[in-house]
Amino acid sequence: MNERVDHISIEGIGEDSPYSQNQVNMLLGSRINGLTTCLNAHVLLHILSSQLTQHIRIESWPTPQNLPFADLNFNKLGKINMLIKADLHYNVLAIGQFKLGDNVPPLQKTVSDWMLLAEHTDRRQKNIQGQSGPGKRAPQ
Repeated sequence: MNERVDHISIEGIGEDSPYSQNQVNMLLGSRINGLTTCLNAHVLLHILSSQLTQHIRIESWPTPQNLPFADLNFNKLGKINMLIKADLHYNVLAIGQFKLGDNVPPLQKTVSDWMLLAEHTDRRQKNIQGQSGPGKRAPQ
């Protein structure tokens, strides 16, 4: 990962406009297969928008065992390591969704694995739609 100084204001993350002071070039890879992509990313001190505020109970979900999730801990509270732009997000989606059942979010096939498409409601904001993947949440 190579880092360089680059000052930029980023719009649309939370209610503030955070500033990035550094930019990195990095290689992002799937934990499931050999898929990799090079990213040019801006570094933020923290993500300002709402994040998962409670553990999601998935024990009763009829999740197929042969569908590997990119993030094995997507349902647990934790730090979000990366947000990706919508144009990159849709470059990794593949055709195909798998419905698990009533009142359970569907799975979306990506080029490397499966993501859970979830809707999150926060008391401080309106409905926030996001996706769980390799440490990220992105708009649907």
